[in-house]
Amino acid sequence: MSTVYLNRFRAEGRYLGAGGQSVVLAGEDLQTSQRVAIRLCVSASGSAAHRMQRAASIDVVHPNVLRTLAGGISNGQPCHVTEYIPGPTLKQHIQERGRLRCSEALWIVAGVLRGLGALHQAGVIHRDIKPANIILGPDGPVIIDLGLARLVGRDPDRERRHGGHPRLHGARADRDPGPGRLRG
Repeated sequence: MSTVYLNRFRAEGRYLGAGGQSVVLAGEDLQTSQRVAIRLCVSASGSAAHRMQRAASIDVVHPNVLRTLAGGISNGQPCHVTEYIPGPTLKQHIQERGRLRCSEALWIVAGVLRGLGALHQAGVIHRDIKPANIILGPDGPVIIDLGLARLVGRDPDRERRHGGHPRLHGARADRDPGPGRLRG
C-alpha cells in the first residue's frame, strides 16, 4: 500500500537514502506523473523538523541545485518533496570508481561552484557541502540536502551571535587552515 503526502505525492516505497534525521523515498507527483524524492523527518527532535521546514522553504531554480516542489506536515510528520535526480552521489562514485580524472573533477567542481553561486545570490549558505551531498545527475552535478543551510539577510543579528558576519562564512582568516591547505 502506498502513502500519499501533501495530497499530491505518492511514495513508491523504494528507499533512496537516509540522513541522521530523515529518510528519502522515491515517489510520483500525482498531478504531473513526474518522479520525485520525498524526504520524511524521522527524528522526534523539534529542531530537526524546523530544519526540514526551512530546507523546504528554499526554492532556488538552478540546474546545479536540487529543486523544491513542496513541503509541510503530512500524515503527522514533516516532509520535503523535491525533484528526483537519477545518479550516484559523488561519494558513491568515488567509492565505486576510485580517484577522479582531472577533467571529471574540474567538471564537477565547476557545476558545484555554479550551484553555490546561485544559492549565495539567493542568500543561502549551504554549510554542509560534501561528496554525499552532490548527486552526479545526467545534466551535471546537483547540490542536495539544504537541512543545515543558513538563510542570510533575514536575521542578521542572529548571524552575528552565531558565527560571524552574515555575508562571510567559511574558515576564518586568522585560523590555521590545516596541513596541506593553501593560505591566501
